[in-house]
Amino acid sequence: MKILPNVIETERLRLRRPEKRDAEEFFRYASGNRVGPMAGWQPHRSLRDTKQILAHYNKEGNVLVITKKEDDTMIGTVGLHKDDHRPGTDTWQIGYALSPAHWHEGYATEAALAIVRYAFEDHLFRIVTAYCYPENTRSRQLLENLGFRFEGCMRKSYLLYDGTIHDLDCFSLTVEEYIEKYHS
Repeated sequence: MKILPNVIETERLRLRRPEKRDAEEFFRYASGNRVGPMAGWQPHRSLRDTKQILAHYNKEGNVLVITKKEDDTMIGTVGLHKDDHRPGTDTWQIGYALSPAHWHEGYATEAALAIVRYAFEDHLFRIVTAYCYPENTRSRQLLENLGFRFEGCMRKSYLLYDGTIHDLDCFSLTVEEYIEKYHS
């Protein structure tokens, strides 16, 4: 089920559907070891892999490319997916990844907030969740800054592409918490 619209704009960013022209830039940062493993996915091995992933994103419809408005060049991705850790509920999970060349510029926070805003204000969700590895301090800080609350650590709960099993820190933000933080 497609949840996200074709385009969401923020002050500095344009979140849009992936396009074929994004493949090279995506591969440039997704083939390294700094992004994928911290997001739970294997670094891309070839441009062909990247093109297949972009095609999957388009088919699924719940991942948008993060671009800067000034040049529309892909710098990351942000998505909203059913939360598999909460079956039988209407709970959606946010995920994001950003090129290391653009870390510490506030783009991931801006993109994630746009998705959270859409989830609560346009789609009327009751709760949005997020997960990260305990050692991913950047992601944890981003979530806490957005108002997400730490629920706990799900020990040995995530099987990584290399066969290792990792802990996941669980965070959530309810619609009431969102309203209190952003509309009070």
